[in-house]
Amino acid sequence: MVPNDIWLRTEWLSCRRTSVLRCVERYCAAAAREYRRALRRVQEVEEMMAQVEPETGRRLPSQPAQAELLNRRLAAANAEIRRYQTRLYACEREMVALRQENAELEALCEQARANSLLPPVPPQPKVLEQPGLPVIVFHPAADAPKAEQPQPDAVPEQEPAPQAAPPEPEEERRPFAQPDWKPTTALDHQAVDLVHQLESLMTV
Repeated sequence: MVPNDIWLRTEWLSCRRTSVLRCVERYCAAAAREYRRALRRVQEVEEMMAQVEPETGRRLPSQPAQAELLNRRLAAANAEIRRYQTRLYACEREMVALRQENAELEALCEQARANSLLPPVPPQPKVLEQPGLPVIVFHPAADAPKAEQPQPDAVPEQEPAPQAAPPEPEEERRPFAQPDWKPTTALDHQAVDLVHQLESLMTV
């Protein structure tokens, strides 16, 4: 008989598979009806045979043909029962396979749903777009010849002003000088040396 606890979630299946499932269910129902009908026919034949058997001893020799006919009908009914049983077993195996496939599809859907709930992987920025990298800026003045760098501990010597030149104001003599400032690093000393060279060129 067709089990009554068959339950499939056909919403996970495609349209074609759903149609096949419905056809199989209708086929199982029809096979079950034919099986019950064949059982009723077998019962009727058995009842008729039970009624005929007590009278076989009293019947005339011309009546064995009716008994043979009943035997053939009984054999045909048994063959039909076996045929419907085979078809019913095939339908049951198909239903079991569909239930197993439905369980696999449900597991895959649950896994896909779980993967969709995970946080997305943030895109990695490019190497040139990452913050904190040093930026190199090229200036046109970098191609000019550099002046001789003095030693960090050495203080640049100031050339004495020529005696013949008239005294000039401090602001005119050193326009780039700043009051209350002393070089502390090698770069400051290099800047002071460059300023002195510019001043000497301006006074020539």
